Amino acid sequence: ITFMPTHKAIAATHPGNLEHIELPRPSPGPGEILLHIKYAALSPADTYQVDYAFLLGEDPWPHIPGLSGSGYVEAVGAGGDDLKPGDAVSNLRMRSLAFHNLAFEGDCIHVWTIDP
Repeated sequence: ITFMPTHKAIAATHPGNLEHIELPRPSPGPGEILLHIKYAALSPADTYQVDYAFLLGEDPWPHIPGLSGSGYVEAVGAGGDDLKPGDAVSNLRMRSLAFHNLAFEGDCIHVWTIDP
């Protein structure tokens, strides 16, 4: 499989403005996994961050919203023991409006799927 060096995200580029942007594709480090995001959820906290930079610190732009999402593991960094590529997972500490995301393995929940 050949992977593109970049991926797409939806980001707030300044207060109240969302745009499609292109980002370098992340690589998992020790204890991290690379998630391919399939489903993302937005919450009121996301809208406060996009509209008012709520709890984002200084110069937060671009900011990728989305505090929760799910998808599958695409790659596992060194030391990853519990998850493997292809596993379906959910994560509550992420920027889920990006197609790819890094997460610590311990922050992910293995989602069991049932094939019809």
